[in-house]
Amino acid sequence: MRQDAPQDSAHFRKGVNIFPQQIERVLMGIKGVGRNYFIELTAYDSMVVKVELSKEMTVNSVQGLTNFREHVQERLKMEILVKPKVELHEPGALPVSEGKAKRVIDNRKL
Repeated sequence: MRQDAPQDSAHFRKGVNIFPQQIERVLMGIKGVGRNYFIELTAYDSMVVKVELSKEMTVNSVQGLTNFREHVQERLKMEILVKPKVELHEPGALPVSEGKAKRVIDNRKL
């Protein structure tokens, strides 16, 4: 697993420059999203945004989670012009970085 990409550097997906700050700005503006998230670059042109739900977020059905995930995807698409895959996680499920947060996980094979 590579995590050496600078956190403020652009990543290309479908010919579009995507900056981690753009994703953070969108996520922090959505009620129900927690403070911890990761951007995982997997294969060519593949990006997964792993998002923790906030502790205050209550969803009573699978359909409710699906709708919320789709809402997050659409908000991200409006900002970065591509629709990433979004995974929702329970609060505290994603590892927390010590010191400066490492938000981008680059698993691409170069």
